Amino acid sequence: MSDPTPVVRAVTYERDGHRCVSCGARVLQYQHRRAVGMGGSKIRPRLEDGLTSCGICNPAYEGRLQRSALRFGWKVKSWVKRPEQVPVYYLLERTWYELTIEGKRLRISDLRAIEMMTAVYGPACLGADQGPAPTLSPDWIAYGEK
Repeated sequence: MSDPTPVVRAVTYERDGHRCVSCGARVLQYQHRRAVGMGGSKIRPRLEDGLTSCGICNPAYEGRLQRSALRFGWKVKSWVKRPEQVPVYYLLERTWYELTIEGKRLRISDLRAIEMMTAVYGPACLGADQGPAPTLSPDWIAYGEK
C-alpha cells in the first residue's frame, strides 16, 4: 500500500488518541495493518487499514513482536480482505475495539473480540501458540518474543 492521504493519517491519529497503540509513545508513525510488501502498492490505505504506532513498535511488528501484532490486531494476515473484521487491542487501555470504515472505534467485549478473530482466522486462532488468547491475562502478552 502506498502512504495514507493526509486526511486518513490525521483521522487515524485522532482515533488512536495521538498515541502508539502498543506502548503509548507520542512520537507517531502510521502503521499499515495489512502487509505493504517490498515496493509497496498503489492502493491507498483506508481508515480501517491503519493504526498509530511509534518508530520502535512499528518495525518490531514485522520482527520480534510479529506474533503479538497478529494476536492484538495491530497487523492482519496478508489474505485478509476486510481488516475492519479483525479487532484491535489497545494495550494501554487494556480494551478491544472494532475499527469502523468511518474512522471510529467501538469498544467491544473480550468475547466479541474472540468471536471476530475466530470468524476471520478460524478456531485454530485460539491455540496457545497462535492467534488471540481466550482471556486478557498478562501471560499472553508476548513482548518477550524472540
